[in-house]
Amino acid sequence: MFDSHKIYRAPPDSGEMILGWTLSSLLDRVCKDYSNPHTLNQWIQTGWKSLSNQELQTAALEIGLGLRDLQLEKGDHVALLLHSDTNFCIADMGCLLAGLVDVPIDITQTIEHIIFILRHSEAKVLIISNLDLLYQLVPYLWDTTDLHTVIVVDVPQDWQEVHKQQLTCGWSDEEQGQKPQHEDGKAKEIPQELCLCIPEFCSPMSRYKPCPKFPQCIQLFSLAEIRARGMMQTSGEQIPQISSSIAPTDLATIIYIPGATEELQGVMLTHENLAANALAMFTGNNLVCGAQEVVLSFLPLTHVFARVLLYGHIYYGHSIYFSNPKGVLKHLQQVRPTIFATVPLLLEKIYDKLLETGWKQRRKNRPRAILFD
Repeated sequence: MFDSHKIYRAPPDSGEMILGWTLSSLLDRVCKDYSNPHTLNQWIQTGWKSLSNQELQTAALEIGLGLRDLQLEKGDHVALLLHSDTNFCIADMGCLLAGLVDVPIDITQTIEHIIFILRHSEAKVLIISNLDLLYQLVPYLWDTTDLHTVIVVDVPQDWQEVHKQQLTCGWSDEEQGQKPQHEDGKAKEIPQELCLCIPEFCSPMSRYKPCPKFPQCIQLFSLAEIRARGMMQTSGEQIPQISSSIAPTDLATIIYIPGATEELQGVMLTHENLAANALAMFTGNNLVCGAQEVVLSFLPLTHVFARVLLYGHIYYGHSIYFSNPKGVLKHLQQVRPTIFATVPLLLEKIYDKLLETGWKQRRKNRPRAILFD
């Protein structure tokens, strides 16, 4: 299904190209050279939650082994429908450490495009941020023939009971274990331009609302359950075997972008493609290694620019703080980053805000009347 007839080469003076690295080896090297307790920092309702680079490696390794325990083989595809945060980093690196190919999907895509990517990429597993998003997507999972497992990152504390209710919701005893079908025997039609509703934080009440009829041919797990399965294997011989089997030229990810006709096309990138770009980005600059460099990241990690920067920051041991477009201005003042990657639109908004504030201050200080003697 995936074929490429184009070869893209880096332009001159684009940085020193360092080849022969896998993305997992970048993480392995930094964990040996640096210890940063604030490698990944996620903004939650109560403040910043930090993760060290060693904790990132451990979590990714356990999740990678847990994914392989789902009978996935090297090179199988795992779709990521996640916010651009710490969980994305862990899931992404977990796939890469396990020799799996991840397929990041922008959560702002239309549902039609999301289902298209799941089908076209032949993804066997979908990792999704929370039940809010999953509930909206469930009615359209009928025709994703290769998908056999959904993994939810954020689940309620009584997940086991909620999980049981979700899997049996709306099914008769005769229907249990059968492949789901709609009344007309076809997949539910997806309204054009229909997108997911994405709240800033998961609504507690939505976790307990009735789940749409869930396809019985799809397994449902929490990410914690997958990690627990991986923890049971971390002392075995499987770790070095998987690590040694990953080559720099192995496929790492498939990123979908609009083609010339606006139809989505999958771009296949190897470990070496991403690792070489990440290392080249930091060649010839004055940045230092370690926690002294502080990064504020708000761009979507489903886009290759932000994702390559992420790998570079991880390799150099920087402290990365994850924000979002709504909170980026506030977090700029809190974090005071030494490195900040942005887009022109945000700079234009900041500039307009400064002009507006200055104009208001000028009008406030302007005298109401001038008296002459």
